[in-house]
Amino acid sequence: MDASEIRDSAGDFIDTETRRGIGTFDEVVAATVAHLGEAAEADEVRPVVAEAFAAHLEEQRTWPDLLDSDRVHRAFRLLEIDGIIARTDFMCCRNCGVGAIEEQVAREGRRAHGYTFFHAQDAVTAVHGGGVELCFGALAHSPELTGQAIVTRLRETGLRVDWSGDPGERIFVGAKWQRRRLGARADFPGGPVRTSAPLLVTRCDYSREDGYEDDVPMTLAECRGALYELPPVELSFVGAETTVDGVATRLATYWRIEDGRARLWSEVFHPGQFDHAGRYVSLDEIDRVLEAFAVQRRVVLGELGELTAQF
Repeated sequence: MDASEIRDSAGDFIDTETRRGIGTFDEVVAATVAHLGEAAEADEVRPVVAEAFAAHLEEQRTWPDLLDSDRVHRAFRLLEIDGIIARTDFMCCRNCGVGAIEEQVAREGRRAHGYTFFHAQDAVTAVHGGGVELCFGALAHSPELTGQAIVTRLRETGLRVDWSGDPGERIFVGAKWQRRRLGARADFPGGPVRTSAPLLVTRCDYSREDGYEDDVPMTLAECRGALYELPPVELSFVGAETTVDGVATRLATYWRIEDGRARLWSEVFHPGQFDHAGRYVSLDEIDRVLEAFAVQRRVVLGELGELTAQF
């Protein structure tokens, strides 16, 4: 197949997979070949996917620092701390999503009393402006209380949320779903190479086999978004590096699962001043610490309270 035929047959699919922002370039190429029933070779598909990636990255440059999807991810991380497991673009359908969450709760001993997520089929609608519809359910509390807790957290971030109060109906979030492509998820043959930004970021997501990535240049907004995206899995982390007082300094924030509950631990390494000293933090606190680190090149973690040795 030539490029024109591929655009006609799979253009919408390629656009959707690119906008979802999860798969790498090679993964989107492979998914497109499968979508076409192997009527096209990977080498024939690659230039068309590269066009989509280039267009996405160009559009991404115009996005505001705080996206609706950042707000959703932030609300979901707060829900996790509250005891409600929350995932975005998770599994293929509702049944598989619920099964995977129940398996995680049993495997990790999570003391969760509810869950919420939207699945891959929902993501297809969301990236094209249809908003987000959330599945949810109770593991301990009543489904009505679980639903109301989810709605409250989402509204706290400034999002429009519609729900009838009926636990049999899904929760609608009027969010414009945009996923940043950064690092390996932004790379494609002939694409731009980003060499500078205020922060060099390492992220490690133990919920993914390919979840480790090192030294990715990011802005404050991008790093904050990466932290909000990170699901609570023991020792998954986002680490940022910049220069403080002329010295390379690192700030890392980890998820800890203690007594079945999700908590955030943040620590700093600054030679001669801090040697992996840290403390538990709230999401509001790490927002403040990260902003001072990226914008003012200051370490303010100790201003929140006493720092202790590495957990």
